[in-house]
Amino acid sequence: MPRSMCRLLLSLALVARTEAQTKTPTQLPFPVPPVFAVETNLIHLDAVVTDGKGLQLKNLTAADFEVEADGKRFPVAIATYVPVVDDGESSPPRPGGKPRPEDVRRVITFIVARPVVEVMGNSSLAGMMPGNRRISRMFDRFIDHDLRPRDLVAIIDADSLRPILNQPTSNRARLRMAADILSKEWHNPGMPAIQLSPGDGGHSLASYCIEVARLAQEVVASVKDLPARKILFIVSGLLRLGSASAPAYLPVTAELRKLVALANKAGVTIYGISPGGIGSGFSDALGMVAEETGGSTIENTEMLAENLSKVMELNRGYYILGYDEGKAPAKLARKVKVRVRGKNYRVTARPEVYRDGFLFAEARELVPRSIESTLDAPLSAGGIEVGLIPIVVWTGARTGEFRAVVDIDKAMLNLGPEGDSPSIDLDVLLRFVDEKGGIVKLERFQMKSKLAEGGDRSVRFMTTAPLPAPGFYQVDVAVKDRRSGRLGSATALEPLADLSMNKDDLLVSNLALRAVEEPGALLARTFEEGKAGIALSCRVAHARRVKDGREVRLRVMARIRAGQEVVRELEPHVLSREAPDLIDVNGEIEIEMLPPGSYTAEIEIQDLLGVPGRNTVTARAHFAVAPLSLEARP
Repeated sequence: MPRSMCRLLLSLALVARTEAQTKTPTQLPFPVPPVFAVETNLIHLDAVVTDGKGLQLKNLTAADFEVEADGKRFPVAIATYVPVVDDGESSPPRPGGKPRPEDVRRVITFIVARPVVEVMGNSSLAGMMPGNRRISRMFDRFIDHDLRPRDLVAIIDADSLRPILNQPTSNRARLRMAADILSKEWHNPGMPAIQLSPGDGGHSLASYCIEVARLAQEVVASVKDLPARKILFIVSGLLRLGSASAPAYLPVTAELRKLVALANKAGVTIYGISPGGIGSGFSDALGMVAEETGGSTIENTEMLAENLSKVMELNRGYYILGYDEGKAPAKLARKVKVRVRGKNYRVTARPEVYRDGFLFAEARELVPRSIESTLDAPLSAGGIEVGLIPIVVWTGARTGEFRAVVDIDKAMLNLGPEGDSPSIDLDVLLRFVDEKGGIVKLERFQMKSKLAEGGDRSVRFMTTAPLPAPGFYQVDVAVKDRRSGRLGSATALEPLADLSMNKDDLLVSNLALRAVEEPGALLARTFEEGKAGIALSCRVAHARRVKDGREVRLRVMARIRAGQEVVRELEPHVLSREAPDLIDVNGEIEIEMLPPGSYTAEIEIQDLLGVPGRNTVTARAHFAVAPLSLEARP
C-alpha cells in the first residue's frame, strides 16, 4: 500500500497585507513589478518575449502587443518589462538573517519525487536510478551558476526523511546541504517503499502520483501572494495521465488539472524535468502541466544542467500586460494567446488567465504579526534586522552542542524616551529542532536592560542546546520590540557528523571567529575596521596516532581570502603532541590593515599520519570588515 509522503509545507504566508497604491515605493533599491489600482478593469497576464537567438526583448511597448482572449482580439493597454534578475549584489542580510519581501525577485521551488518501488520483494527506483548523477550535476550548476542574490529557493524531496532540509532559503550553503543529501540518499533503503503486487493495476503508483500533485498544489497555494516571479519545477519520471488503458491514473489527471488551474490563478509557471536521460521518453503528465502554465519540459536528455540554465536565463525578466475586455461577460478563466505585432518573435505566456489572479506584484505594507508566526516565516518581518552565527561542536562520538550567537541591530529598536539612558525591552522566542522537525529546545523570555552610551551597533547574546544524535539541526529566533511592536527573525541550519563512522576521514567542525583584543567575547562575523586581529578556533576528529601512543602530528595553516585571492597567510606549523580524541585547534591572524569588505577565514589541517587523500580538511568562515563608525573616528 502507498506510504504517506514526508513533506514540508512551505510556510510562505507573507508577513504583509495588500495595500492599494498607484506608485512604486521609492525607497526600494531595485525596480519592483508595477502596481495597479485594485479598481482597474484590466485583465493581467505575464509574457516573455525572445528573438531568434533566444535573447529577451526588454523595450517593447503596449502598442507592440496584441492579446486574443477566447477567440477575440484586444489591444494591450499596459506593457511593462519587469527585470527579476539583478546582476549586482543585493544588500545581504546578516548571517542567518532572512531576506525582506521587497528584495525577493524569484521564488523557485523544486519538487523531486523519486520513490523506492518494490516489485515482488525487489527494491528498485523504477528505472530512475541513473538520474542521480544528472540531478546532482543539475543542482551543482544551479547553485553555483544560476542562483541569484534575490532568489528564494526550496528543494523539496518528496520522499525525504529530513523535512527540515525542504525549507525555502536564499542561503547557498543550505541549498547545497539539501542537494548533497538528495544525491547521497537517492536510493535510501530506509525510505518507505511503494509495494507493487500482481493485480495492483497501477493503483499504488497512481496514489503516489496523486500525493505529488497535491504537494505541488500546496506549494502553489503557499507562494501565490508573493510579489515575485514564481517558478515550480516538478522532477519526476513517474507522473502520467489516465486513459482507458490506464484507468488507475484518471484521478491523477484530475489532480494535475486542479494544479494547472491553481498555478494559472497564482501566477506560477511550471516546468517538468525527467531525470531518466536519453531513451526515457516523454511524460504526457509533465508536458500537460508545463504547456498549460506557460512552462516547458526537460526530458529525454543527458543535459539537465544546461537546459535548466536556459530556463533560468529565460526567467531573467518578463512583461506584465493588461488588456480591457470592455463589457465582456465576467468569467473566471480565459483562454489567451499573446502576439507581437508584425514581428517573428517568440512569445512565451500561459494560455489561461484569471481576472482575479495573482500575476503581478501589489504594494504591500508590513504590519506586526505574532512572534510565533514570525519564527516560521521564510521572509523577514521587515522591522528588526536579526542575525545568527551558528557553531556546532562535538562533545562525543555521536553527540554535540549547538551554539548560536543572536545579533540584533539596534538601529530599528526603540531605545526609550529621548533624554533617558538607552535601554531595550524585547520579547525573544528561541527554538532548536532536529531534522524531522522535533523540538530539541524551546525557550521564550523577556530581554530588558540598559545599554552603554555609544556602545556596539548590535545587541548580542549566545544560546546553546545539547544535540543528542548525529543529523541536521536548525535554530530559529524571533524578536519583538515591546515598545514599537516591530518584529525580526533569523534561522540557521548545521549538521552534526557521526564520528563513529568513516574513521579514516579527518573531520573538522565549524570555524569560530572572535576579536583577539576582546578575551571572552562572543562569536562574531563582523569586525570594525582597525581591529588588531581575529582568533580562529575549530575542533578536529579522527586524527591518526603514532603507533602505540596518543601523539598526533597535524600541519596547520591559517589564511584570509578576499574572493579567491589570499590577502593574509601564516606560516604553517606542525602540532605534534599527545591529544584527546577531539582536538581543539586555535590560531590568531592579523586584520588591522584590511580595508572594509567581505572576506573568508580558513584553517587548513593536514594529518601527517593519516590516509593520503582523506587526511586534509579546511574549516572556513565568512566575515566582514565594517567601516569605522563616525563616533569612533579620531
